[in-house]
Amino acid sequence: MPDLVLLSKELDPLRPVIFRSHIHIRSDLAEQEGTPTSEVWQWLWNKIQAADLFISHPVRECVPKAVPVEKAGYMPATTDWTDGLNKELDVYDSDHYIQEFTRNATSSK
Repeated sequence: MPDLVLLSKELDPLRPVIFRSHIHIRSDLAEQEGTPTSEVWQWLWNKIQAADLFISHPVRECVPKAVPVEKAGYMPATTDWTDGLNKELDVYDSDHYIQEFTRNATSSK
């Protein structure tokens, strides 16, 4: 999905693009060359730095220093408690979804 930042900017340079980071990035490790976090962060930052806004977990330590302060925004993870997450499924529903996933998995090969 990070490639969508550049694609969006190429198609419409005036369109504001917001990148919402759903991963916990330890900025101390992102800035430490040679760490796996640093390598992943460099790959990611090369793709998303054109975004107009970088939304992260509400902890400053989750935003590497490469992100300009004026582009950084903070938002906690959110879940709509009324949407039925983690509800029990009866056998009929479970079987239905297993068949759907199996069908999708075999048709994509």
